[in-house]
Amino acid sequence: MSPRIREYERTPTGVANAYVQPLMDGYLARMDDALRVEQFRGAIYLVTRGGGLTSIDTARKFPVRLVESGPAGGAIFAAQVAARAGRKEVLSFAMGGTTRQKSA
Repeated sequence: MSPRIREYERTPTGVANAYVQPLMDGYLARMDDALRVEQFRGAIYLVTRGGGLTSIDTARKFPVRLVESGPAGGAIFAAQVAARAGRKEVLSFAMGGTTRQKSA
C-alpha cells in the first residue's frame, strides 16, 4: 500500500484501498476487456499520485495509489511541454476536474 514504515501511517491507506478496491477492480477490468475487444495491442500504464506509472494489474490491487494522480500527471506534462519548447522557467495551472468529491 503506502511505502511508509510506521503502522499508523499505513492504516488509513490500507482502509482507503480496501474501500475503493472492489469498485476500481471492476472498472479497470472492464476497461482492459474493452481494449482487448478492440484489439488494442499497446502497453497500458496509469499515472500514480507520485507521478510514476503502474500497470492495470497493479492498479487493480492497489487503486489508492491512483488517487490525486491528475495533478501529478499535469505537472509532468507541463514540464515536458516546457522542455520541448526550450523553456527552463514555466508556470502551470491545475484547474481540477479529474478528482471530485460527492456532496452528502
